[in-house]
Amino acid sequence: RLECCGESTDPLPGFAATPGAATDHTHMPLARRGALACAALLAAVLAGQPIEELIERAVTWANPMSDRSSDWLVLKYDVLSALVPFTNRVRWSSDRAHDTMHAALWNGSAYDVQVTNRLLWNRTRHLAPERVLDAGCGWGGTVFFLAEARRRAAQGDAGAAVTATYDGLTLSTTQAATAARTATAKGLAGSCRFVVASYEAPLEQAAYDLIVAIESLEHASDLTRSLANFGQALRPG
Repeated sequence: RLECCGESTDPLPGFAATPGAATDHTHMPLARRGALACAALLAAVLAGQPIEELIERAVTWANPMSDRSSDWLVLKYDVLSALVPFTNRVRWSSDRAHDTMHAALWNGSAYDVQVTNRLLWNRTRHLAPERVLDAGCGWGGTVFFLAEARRRAAQGDAGAAVTATYDGLTLSTTQAATAARTATAKGLAGSCRFVVASYEAPLEQAAYDLIVAIESLEHASDLTRSLANFGQALRPG
């Protein structure tokens, strides 16, 4: 089963690729571009604007590219991985710091940012999947939510299996390393692992009972190929 939540194949509002505009400031030294981008980012954060949107602008301005390549995406999420846990921690608490990569897009409480994860759990818990892939896992927030929900369910039902394993897929080595550390801290290192690869990278055939993608498929460089790749990785039925 393939579950997709919150994804869109359209560019984010205001961020459509504009090759001509992307090179207007390339004459400026990288250090100066970066410093000015950070100053603009700080000012905008203080003004209450969404941090992820601002980081996209800063990354594009400081390191202009003709389109949103995988390198651009990795750079964006490496920057997010450095900043967003801090803002999450300030807004909620230290144990919520890595709940979701896109928390900056939400204006609610720590409970609110888990809406999609709760929906996913409620829609798939009856499947009792033994192996799950989160395609576009970020810091592992969804992986950990599902693993911990499964563990709690098993504690309330002596007959429930707790042998499920969860794989997270990301382009960012920073995200994968962060998620691995969090898994160890949560006591989930034995059931949760994280892999650095693209959606198009070959997956083991018929390996997964469930593949999920939350706010991530818009980053697929070839959506048709990516979905075909996920399809062959699902077990029959």
